[in-house]
Amino acid sequence: MDSEVVNLFRSAIDAYLEELGSALEPAGSYLPYNFDFIHNREWHIFGNQMVEDELRELTNIMNRWCGDLHRWHAWNNVIRSYGENEAWKIRREFVEALVHHCLLEPSAVRDRFTFVATNAFHQIRLSSEEGYKDRLEGDPKKPNEKPMFLSRGKKRSASRKSSPYGPNQRSF
Repeated sequence: MDSEVVNLFRSAIDAYLEELGSALEPAGSYLPYNFDFIHNREWHIFGNQMVEDELRELTNIMNRWCGDLHRWHAWNNVIRSYGENEAWKIRREFVEALVHHCLLEPSAVRDRFTFVATNAFHQIRLSSEEGYKDRLEGDPKKPNEKPMFLSRGKKRSASRKSSPYGPNQRSF
């Protein structure tokens, strides 16, 4: 890498670090990890721990995305001060992967929400319905079978089916 590009990247990184210290959007606050509402219920074996762990993982993913949006905003502010060719070099080196992640993450979070909701509903029903089977759509029916991977639509449908909040469900 030639010294001109190295100097460009150094100046861009310095400007980026300065920009991170200013007021950027979105605000740098994180979602909380307080899931006390899960406790004080009668769960099936380790159900509360599974649901709480999945909610924490989802919270981590969303907090990461918020931080990445914050970093993307900082890079956008930095790039404005450079000419077109320099800006493209900076984008390729520092910004493209970040942008790619930021743009795809909402879809991934949507899928993660579906996963967490389906598993939470399943755990609630295991805890509150006598005779409810410990099996989700896509689970193998026999020990030697592999799980079936569901499409997004089938996952959403399975989540709705597993909801304990239908008209004939008792309170959890």
